[in-house]
Amino acid sequence: MIDFNLLYERVKANKEAHAYLTALSGELIEYIIRNEELKRLKTNDFDKSPGLGLQLTRTCFNNCRNCCSPTTGEYMDLNQVYPLLDKVSVLTLYGGEALLHPEFKTLLDNYVSSNNSPKSIVLFTGGLNPKADRDVKEVYYNNLEDLVRTSNLADSTVLKISYNSGSNLNSRILGFLMKYAEYSKKYTARNIGAMLRIIYEDEKDFESKKKSFREAFEKHGLPVSVAEHFLKTVQKGKLLKLNSENNFNYTTKCHISNDLFFNVNGCLSPCFSVHNDLKPLPAIAHASEPFETIMDKRNIFWGFIRILNRRFDSCVACVEDVPKALQTLMDKPSLIDDITWKDEE
Repeated sequence: MIDFNLLYERVKANKEAHAYLTALSGELIEYIIRNEELKRLKTNDFDKSPGLGLQLTRTCFNNCRNCCSPTTGEYMDLNQVYPLLDKVSVLTLYGGEALLHPEFKTLLDNYVSSNNSPKSIVLFTGGLNPKADRDVKEVYYNNLEDLVRTSNLADSTVLKISYNSGSNLNSRILGFLMKYAEYSKKYTARNIGAMLRIIYEDEKDFESKKKSFREAFEKHGLPVSVAEHFLKTVQKGKLLKLNSENNFNYTTKCHISNDLFFNVNGCLSPCFSVHNDLKPLPAIAHASEPFETIMDKRNIFWGFIRILNRRFDSCVACVEDVPKALQTLMDKPSLIDDITWKDEE
């Protein structure tokens, strides 16, 4: 069992190791910024305040075939993240179904009243199953209304709605979008937009869905963007759980960014791609810790990543190589003092 807190304290006690790993984390950032295949990141992404991603819950009443996040019914304790809101920029909320968190409104109110600027909110949602219980629907739509209301107090708010069932809009998504349009009109929401993330199997399926979506939006006058933002699924979520060696953690480029992603238990994940426990990773830091400590621990972890992964062809370093190396340091604590913490000539 890797205790990253213990490893961090050992590294911090060795000034040479701490300085070297911190410098390597900066080298990692420069590498990603300059890598042509990873140029989705802008140079100033690492100069501004980090974004904050929160897995608010692992409760969900949908059964999306592309989803690989476990449904355990847990909710995040938000008291531990409120002190971080003054330190971050974009607030990204996901789940499970983030809109089911009972303290969703309190989180929004704390964020829009925080000292940070600019303020941007991103919500990932899958809509709501029309067969859900009445009290569940009430929580979901009350929170959606609060989000639309809050959007006028933020610089921007984006709803990212995942859709993957059938070739036509079903009642789950259409009902959500109708409510969204209703609330947007009620609050004359200016700084909010919705984007449909379409999961498709092949080009024929893609064209069929695209046509039906746009026809439905025109018919109902829905203020939703679907153009140029489509997501193709390679394997279904159920298969991802059974065959994680072929999942997105291994087939995509590095997703490292300046954002901090905390899972439902408040543990910091290396990035958004590995927040769902497909692979066991050590808890790098906890949301209840001081912001400066969280950032320092993350930089040390990035330093280990940089040592072990020079190309960033996939997420193998995070989910395999780094944990193995950290386990070695756990088993042999003296190695931290014995290693020469500098590049070989």
